[in-house]
Amino acid sequence: MLLDLPTAASYNEWANNRVYNVLRELSDADRKEDRRAFFGSIHNTMNHLLLADLIYRERLEKKPTTYTRLDEELFENFEAPRRIEWVDQVFLGGRFSA
Repeated sequence: MLLDLPTAASYNEWANNRVYNVLRELSDADRKEDRRAFFGSIHNTMNHLLLADLIYRERLEKKPTTYTRLDEELFENFEAPRRIEWVDQVFLGGRFSA
């Protein structure tokens, strides 16, 4: 079953909120600890997911991609500004209007 863009954006918001709420319980050091994952740490993995969301949005809006690296660090600190709120404003705030 294919989803329309507003439904996909709502699901993305729901999933991001679940993940970020759990990650808020970890310390910054725990999130940044090298866990030998593809992007090293939880912090870097979440940063990559945020970057992928933003690149996907640019593609949907037929805008040129403004990011040059998939490991570009968008935020050094998890809570300042709270990244999920930033995603809500930048990616979900406009909601796709069909």
